[in-house]
This record gives sequence, structure tokens and C-alpha cells, in this order.
Amino acid sequence: MHDVISNLSDAQRLASVGRVVNATLELGSCERLRGLVIAPFGQVHYRLEFGTDAVQHPTVVITLKGSARLTCQRSMEAFDFPLNTQVKLAFIAEESEESGLMPDFDPILVGTGDKSFIEIVEDELILLIPNVPVNPEIASAETKPAVWEAKSPDRQSPFASLAQLLNSPKKN
Repeated sequence: MHDVISNLSDAQRLASVGRVVNATLELGSCERLRGLVIAPFGQVHYRLEFGTDAVQHPTVVITLKGSARLTCQRSMEAFDFPLNTQVKLAFIAEESEESGLMPDFDPILVGTGDKSFIEIVEDELILLIPNVPVNPEIASAETKPAVWEAKSPDRQSPFASLAQLLNSPKKN
């Protein structure tokens, strides 16, 4: 996939024809993801649906489905992390246009250089992968912290002997 969005007119063209892109991305082929995932890297199916929002900004709805192999930072064991999300982006040429976007759309600035479809997907994957991955099975199986039980009345305090020493008369 070598499709590139280099300026707002490219985004408008894709939106006007309602372009839909369906593809699968091998996570090992993404340079910026290599430090975040472990082999076998995993893959993600992505769908890009171009269109326009209510105020005619060109938009893309990105749907990601797949998994990535990560290292749990508690057990240091590998686990499959689900990569399932949907993100709505609106293309803008200048930062000042951000205030005019619909509330459920995040801005994506175009015109500062080429942005390939793969780079857009890779950006969203980087945001989706946690900084400190924890296997949800381990997190849910952890024991709860110990709860201190109330002292039984027949149990003597370990500091009782100290209290006796403090209350005893001093010897010279």
C-alpha cells in the first residue's frame, strides 16, 4: 500500500469518492513498532473509510482489529494484547481549524509532508499499545492486599511489656 496523503486536496479527493481501504498490516514491518512488540509480532486488519463530517471536513474512520505480542511487565512473559479500536480523524490544513471540528473527531494536520495510510495506522497503534503492558489474566488473578484483622481480646499486645517498664519506679 503506497497511497499517500500529502495535502488537504488529497484528503478531500479521497473523501469525495468515499474511498474505503481494507488491508492487513504485519506489525514486524512497522519500524516504529519494533521496540514495542516481540516476535512473533502479530498483525492487525485495518479499514480506512474516507468521507466528510457534518461541516464538510474530509474525514477518515479507522477501524483496527488484531493483536500484538507484548511482554508483561509483571511476569516478564509474552502475551497477546488485543488491538481493537475505532478512531475518527478529520483532516485540517492549519491548527486554527481544529476548533471547528465535530466533537467526536480528532484532528490530523496535513500539508506539512506526506502521510501514508500505513503511517496513519501506525500512529494509532502506537497510541493503543500501553507504555507498561500487563497481562490482564495476571492482573485479575492477583491476590488482594492483606486486610488487618481486629485484635482478639485474649491476645496480648507486643508493647505491653514496654508499658510496664515505663510505669515501674526508677531505680538509682
